[in-house]
Amino acid sequence: MRWTTRGGRASLTVVPSAWQRAHPDEASIEAAWEEIVRLTPRADQPGMRDQYACRVRFVPTKEEFHLEPWRPAVGYPRTVAQGCNPGERKDLG
Repeated sequence: MRWTTRGGRASLTVVPSAWQRAHPDEASIEAAWEEIVRLTPRADQPGMRDQYACRVRFVPTKEEFHLEPWRPAVGYPRTVAQGCNPGERKDLG
């Protein structure tokens, strides 16, 4: 995990394990998210967990997940409906 800047905005890059990609159930997502927050407390921001869960479930083959704290926290269903990237700008790369 590492914090970077993408498109001039903060982004947390996460590379989920093969196990996490193969087990997108709620318990596994919660355990992985707790580990992410333990290692990177700054990740514990509104909407970030929803972005992570959405990517694990719907784009698990993507090499890296970019979780962006500047995206609005709209709840999990709307995060999914907006392609895991809620807000005015879509995936930056």
